[in-house]
Amino acid sequence: MPEAKYLLHHSFAPTTHHSYNSARESYESLCQNHNYVPFPASLKMITHWLADIMATAKPATARSYLTTLRSSHLLSSLPTTIFDDPRVLLVIRGGKRVYSEGEKRLWLPLTTPILLRIVNEIKLDKGGINIKSALCVAFAVFL
Repeated sequence: MPEAKYLLHHSFAPTTHHSYNSARESYESLCQNHNYVPFPASLKMITHWLADIMATAKPATARSYLTTLRSSHLLSSLPTTIFDDPRVLLVIRGGKRVYSEGEKRLWLPLTTPILLRIVNEIKLDKGGINIKSALCVAFAVFL
């Protein structure tokens, strides 16, 4: 059994574990601040946490964090049925309506005039020259 647990733990990439840790710490912090026992999660705790997240982050982030918490339950052999409760997704849907999805940023291409304005503002010290060189080389590569 220890081998299976080891393999289960390594089924995720290290970067995934890092992002999962961030979400899990957010959840555990809320539980600690409100005197909840964090595991296994209950509907009250999950919905409270999601509402807390969506006050400062996009609903898509909250949904991603929810997936993380579910995976955490799976890895710990805890029940996951609470995550199938339709009220969980309804809270996220409510967050979308109340907070919206956030502004879509307009990404414009880096043009020669913009590059020149940037480069002209960079200092002429050693670090500035390196930055100017990197920007110009990158710009030339993508022409």
